[in-house]
Amino acid sequence: VYAVEVEAVLAAHPAVRDVAVVGTPDRTWGERVTAVVVTDAPPEEVQPALDEAVLRRDDGPSSRTHFDLWTANRSVLISTGVPAHNIEVAGICTCCNRDRFYSHRGDLGASGRFAAIIGLRGET
Repeated sequence: VYAVEVEAVLAAHPAVRDVAVVGTPDRTWGERVTAVVVTDAPPEEVQPALDEAVLRRDDGPSSRTHFDLWTANRSVLISTGVPAHNIEVAGICTCCNRDRFYSHRGDLGASGRFAAIIGLRGET
């Protein structure tokens, strides 16, 4: 997760005047995403919408809140002009399916591998 990605999602809200995102130390993950947001409206009016844009709460036993990368990436793509109907979110957690995927988070960043594949399909 890059600060600019989170900033883009938060800045898309009409009441947000300025935003800065930084990594703060975290014992488990190394860093935690921290956002400082300046709004034109009272925080209690804006925060629920901003939380919905970038956070997700797990329903499992830990019930922890975390940055929703799927929603954030979708929001960034839409804000750059990609039509929503052209965006598909697989909904597969690489950290939860480590038998199928390499997970940087699952390995706590220890192995140093990374890959990405992006392709375009022709019209059918």
